[in-house]
Amino acid sequence: MKPLLYFTDAAINQIQALRKALHIQDNQYLRVGVRGGSGCMAVTQVIAFDEKEERDELYDVQGMPVLVRKGESMYILGMTVDYVDDGQSKGFVFSA
Repeated sequence: MKPLLYFTDAAINQIQALRKALHIQDNQYLRVGVRGGSGCMAVTQVIAFDEKEERDELYDVQGMPVLVRKGESMYILGMTVDYVDDGQSKGFVFSA
């Protein structure tokens, strides 16, 4: 069975740094999801810290609790999340 997601070491390090810098509370989890997808628009993957809601599923991904809204897991299944900082731009990058 394919893992839901895979985080590179760079992504995990950045998530941990953000959690510390932003003083993220223990009741907030990493959320991975999608935006868009209506009509001709493609979905865009998003990542944030958030509290668990009723319509969320909680996964363990490489030892990190990750929230995904029910119905959105099919859009991120098997993706790799990396963090890139090349001097020109920086951010999380999703790839299939």
